[in-house]
Amino acid sequence: MSNKVADILTGIVTLLVAAVFYVQGIDLEFESKVFPQVIEVFLSLTGIYMLVRGFLDKSGKSMGDANIHYGRGMLMVLASVLYVMAISYIGFYVTSFVFLLLMSWFLNDKGLNLKSFGVSTIFAVIMIVAVYGTFSMFLDVPTPSGIFF
Repeated sequence: MSNKVADILTGIVTLLVAAVFYVQGIDLEFESKVFPQVIEVFLSLTGIYMLVRGFLDKSGKSMGDANIHYGRGMLMVLASVLYVMAISYIGFYVTSFVFLLLMSWFLNDKGLNLKSFGVSTIFAVIMIVAVYGTFSMFLDVPTPSGIFF
């Protein structure tokens, strides 16, 4: 696949994701809408940038022999779908912690060992604390709750 085609496809997918986020957030109250709308704007700008870059690319360069791990990609898609489905049952923070921990452990290039699991655990804890602080304490925005938290 050429860089041009990859940029155009990336731009289209990014704009589609921004559109889905927009449609999903239409019924939110103003306070709950602010952060998602900021993300939607940045996603849209990124999508537009990728489209423009793709259409203006005259080089015709190929991505070359990139080492693509399709199994990892499919696992990420499947895990993301399961993550979204599990949020309302288990709870946002617990589900997000498990998702971040397992995905960062599985997707690292150091192997599936105890050391990389420890690093992934630290990463997941820091991210969840940051997200909790941002949404619950700073923005005072509710997150989906489930049986745990």
